[in-house]
Parts: sequence; structure tokens; C-alpha cells
Amino acid sequence: MVGYRGKSSTNKNPLVSSTCLLRRQGRIVGALCINSDRTPLVAVEHMVGQLKEMYFPSADYDNIHQQEENLVASVGDIVSQVIDGVCVETGLRVDQLGTERRLDVMKRLNDRGCFNIKGSVARVAKQLAISESTAYRYIHMVTE
Repeated sequence: MVGYRGKSSTNKNPLVSSTCLLRRQGRIVGALCINSDRTPLVAVEHMVGQLKEMYFPSADYDNIHQQEENLVASVGDIVSQVIDGVCVETGLRVDQLGTERRLDVMKRLNDRGCFNIKGSVARVAKQLAISESTAYRYIHMVTE
């Protein structure tokens, strides 16, 4: 028998018990009984649950749409990442992107705060193969 509840006169906590009967020539010659107090294990399980709730507040955290964290080194990396993402989504190269897709790139960059950094407009214009004045016009269009 495995995993049945047990009690001890010296321990107030419930025990989990297992018993194995030892046989020799078909006769029971002994019993091995193991009783374990699960209280420390339950306490650890409770603490892990609290930690999980602290770091993953929702019980269904796998299905929640969360903001993605991007660890990039420079504005150029952000710009490249966004442009590459749009190119992958559309299956087009940068030089094949039309006005609508370039506006999408500009909106995504603006949403990430890219244009708050000095020199970023020139970098974006260069990577999108457009003039800086066109880049400023696109920024104006996506922020209205």
C-alpha cells in the first residue's frame, strides 16, 4: 500500500505512509513501513506559489498578450529590427515597400519612441531609402 494517510502519537502533522510486506516462501515475514511528514514540502510548495504569483500575477500568464522587451544596443538596431519585421511579415524587401508599409514602419518606430532620439530620422530615412523630408512627412502623418 502506498500513499495512505497516517498519524503518529508524537507528531501532530498528518503523515503520508507506505507499507511493503516482505514475503518468504509465500508467507509474510515482515513489513517495511515508511511514514513521512509532508509539512515542510507543503510549506515550500506554498512559498513557490507565492513567488509565482509575484512574478506571474495571472494564473493564465501563458495566454496573456504581454509587451515584448527588446534589448537593443542602438537606434540603428531598433530601426533595423522594425524594418526587418515588416519585411518578414509582408515578404517584401525594403526597396519593394510601398507608402502604406513605410507608414506602418514609421508608426511602429514612433510607438517605440525612436524619434525621440537625436539623429534617428536621418537613420530611418537612409534605411528606408527615402529622403529626410519624406521621413518627416511620414512621421507627421502617423502622429496625427
